[in-house]
Amino acid sequence: MKTLAAVIIVLLCLSMLSMFAPKAKAETAYLTDVIRLTSNSYDDRGAGWYPDSSKIVYTAFADSWYRHIWVMNADGSGKTQLTFGNVVDEGGDYSPDGSKIVFTRYGLRGWGLHDIFIMNQDGTSIIQITSTGLARLNVRWSNDGQRLAFYYGGAGTTTNEIHIMNIDGTNELTIASGTYPVMNPYWSPDDTKLVYTMDDGMWTVDTSPPYQKTRVFQTSLPTMYAAFSPDAKYVMYASGLYGLPNLQDLYLIDTNGNFVEQLTHDTNFGYIFDWSPDGQYIAFNSMSSSNWDVWRARIVITAQLTVTSAYDSPTPTSGTYTLGTSITASVTSPVAGSTGTQYVCTGWTGTGDVPASGIGITTTFIITQDSSITWNWKTEYYLTVKTDPPGAATIAGEGWYDASATPTLTAPLVSGKYSFRFWFVDGAYQGKANVITVPMSAPHTAIVYYGLTVGGEWTPIETTQVLTMYVLLGFVLIGTLTAGSWRRLKKR
Repeated sequence: MKTLAAVIIVLLCLSMLSMFAPKAKAETAYLTDVIRLTSNSYDDRGAGWYPDSSKIVYTAFADSWYRHIWVMNADGSGKTQLTFGNVVDEGGDYSPDGSKIVFTRYGLRGWGLHDIFIMNQDGTSIIQITSTGLARLNVRWSNDGQRLAFYYGGAGTTTNEIHIMNIDGTNELTIASGTYPVMNPYWSPDDTKLVYTMDDGMWTVDTSPPYQKTRVFQTSLPTMYAAFSPDAKYVMYASGLYGLPNLQDLYLIDTNGNFVEQLTHDTNFGYIFDWSPDGQYIAFNSMSSSNWDVWRARIVITAQLTVTSAYDSPTPTSGTYTLGTSITASVTSPVAGSTGTQYVCTGWTGTGDVPASGIGITTTFIITQDSSITWNWKTEYYLTVKTDPPGAATIAGEGWYDASATPTLTAPLVSGKYSFRFWFVDGAYQGKANVITVPMSAPHTAIVYYGLTVGGEWTPIETTQVLTMYVLLGFVLIGTLTAGSWRRLKKR
């Protein structure tokens, strides 16, 4: 019965988590290139990246109790111990310039009390920063290198606070507190906010007065760790049930609180992690056997690009692209339609990272969010202009026109040989005016007719042709009569 009750409680918690989960977006994220960096007889925990993402500082257990600070290359090679002795050292975070490491040491003042220490990045010159008050844990260095943020409280007390102070230990201030443990403060890239977690969800707090707190979201499951992405667009967090690793997983949301993706579905995932400064990787803890180890994975976040075009086959088409990808979008223009019809690209309209509008057939942008591009087109029709007879005159105006255009055609009055008579458009008589307009609602053919000059007068071409025919018939008739008379004379 107890087992059944526990299962029911877990299922209820999971259902409540779904109830409070932020709404899904089109963006997606996933982990890839997952590798195990440590494998020891005892636990390896924590993870803090060097500023150029080349190294990771972490905590290694020397036995079931004593712990030391170690550093290794980002691929797991070159492991080096930095602190020694019968001490319990935890955490580890590099200063922004990589010259120092801040960490906590337990037990110098009694049970349950941790103090903050700073040392050179090679483990030399260890300096104790705090020596009074309650425990200080989960210490993080600000991005400007001037302040530290950490949890302040401890077992057996009701104090659960987020503190900030100068790196020399002065000006320690309380900026957030809660009835639940407030855990793992993490600086925003511009140092104006801290994100932190409590059993009932995730919060942010301003790092300057009046230290305004904002709930990012609420959940019935403990939210145990949170970290801003280096570009401040996302927050990764861990959520699950204490003591049940199979219910502890990583999630990603954007800084507006929209759900993006559950990143892990691993039965042995831990909740301590850090985002590499270049934004490409996370280092995290996972229990692969009976011990916790440090792992690394590449994080891939994608956004949807929606491409719309009435004509052509645009490059690229709609699809998902890794954030930070440079995309050159283009179409081919014009596009041929039916006879005498073509479609010409007039530019685009865009949303997200695509420029809002532009002319031309190509644009380049870097995608960092869901975006869209719509290619805009206009219809053009061809106007064919001919003369009858061919070459009788040169008429300007043949070519492509917008569907709404009304081009004007002017037939010159040609002296010396031809004279203008009239226009026909698509076989329809247009009158005797030598200037006409042609509404381009479709492809059209315009023909201008001319006449020849005869004896100094303007003579229509058709009349001249008839006269020529009569002359030829006359010659034929004369020839016929002459031939008949000649045959009669021979018979006589």
